[in-house]
Amino acid sequence: MRFYPGTFLSRIMPNRTADTRRQHRRFDCFSFATLKFLNSSKVLDGAVTNISQSGLNFRPAKSYILDLRGVPVICVFSSLRLPGKIVATRSSGYGVVFLNPLEEDAVVQFAQSFHEEFEDAKSLRART
Repeated sequence: MRFYPGTFLSRIMPNRTADTRRQHRRFDCFSFATLKFLNSSKVLDGAVTNISQSGLNFRPAKSYILDLRGVPVICVFSSLRLPGKIVATRSSGYGVVFLNPLEEDAVVQFAQSFHEEFEDAKSLRART
């Protein structure tokens, strides 16, 4: 049986939310991306759905999600190559922590541009 600290803490501290545990602010965004696995030649296509200074959430295009915690990866999106490690597997995708945290200004700029692209795509789809 595995011990999951998050489950234990949620039982003893029920008012502790994900936002109070976060070290850096998350920004919602949408950008197509690829996860490249460093321990194999496999790649996984999908989308980045939120980003912070320390990591991102990657939603794979496949309909199933495997438990890949601890796997080293490189996330490639919007001409960026960000090395990291998968630290969480959820129904919403994979939580990836960066090996080198990003500057806050860069994260805000990326998130705004990705959010604007997403809003533009939604408005184009609504008109057609």
